[in-house]
Amino acid sequence: MDKKDWRRYLIFLTGGGLGALLNLAITYFLTEFLLLQYLISYAFGCLANIVFNFLFHQSITFQVYDNFSARFLKSVLASLGAAAGIITLAYFFTEYFGIWYLFSGALAIGIVSLANYFLHKNWVFYYDRGKSEK
Repeated sequence: MDKKDWRRYLIFLTGGGLGALLNLAITYFLTEFLLLQYLISYAFGCLANIVFNFLFHQSITFQVYDNFSARFLKSVLASLGAAAGIITLAYFFTEYFGIWYLFSGALAIGIVSLANYFLHKNWVFYYDRGKSEK
């Protein structure tokens, strides 16, 4: 990766980190105050995270504004796969290793974020800039 790619990756991680904080805050609130089961809370946190991350990455990370609907659908599909991975890992870490559910969620998010970056870079926000530069 060149310098520009590393910069973009750091921006992606920043957006993902903000989305992860939103996810964990929603999970904590729903679990501790509304007394929902922690996996249900994670599901709601992940949904909020999906919308936030798409808007952040579209406008800040990749700055690609064409085909909004198609890109949003791709982002949702990639993010649902990521959310399924996060929920599965969080369950596994919590139930089998006895790790606190919030730490399990943070750990799962960190693991899944790398695959999510490559999906978003190479599929969701892929833009052949060479075609437009004639």
